Amino acid sequence: MSRAAQLVIVLLLIAVVAMGALVVARSRGQHQQAAPTGAVIYAPCGMTSPLTTAAHLFRQTHPDIDLNIIYDNAIVLVRKIRAGDRPDVFISPGELEMRHASSRARRGR
Repeated sequence: MSRAAQLVIVLLLIAVVAMGALVVARSRGQHQQAAPTGAVIYAPCGMTSPLTTAAHLFRQTHPDIDLNIIYDNAIVLVRKIRAGDRPDVFISPGELEMRHASSRARRGR
């Protein structure tokens, strides 16, 4: 199996796990509020293909949850988070972007 194929599989698994974690987190709070209606996901534009596949699989098992996937340059997404946006899931292409996004989140709290 080529390195690119392995990377796509890993990215799909990460996306599915992240979306599953979102469902679990939201379902824990269901007794306090209405059922979840949607999730906002920030993802780098280079992950469009694997995330489209993962979103399709997710929608088959969770049709009641709308996915709003925002694809953009990773730096642009980090800037949005640093400006105060709070997506439900942020998929980072690298450690640098995660450090920038998480440092702002800690300061903003």
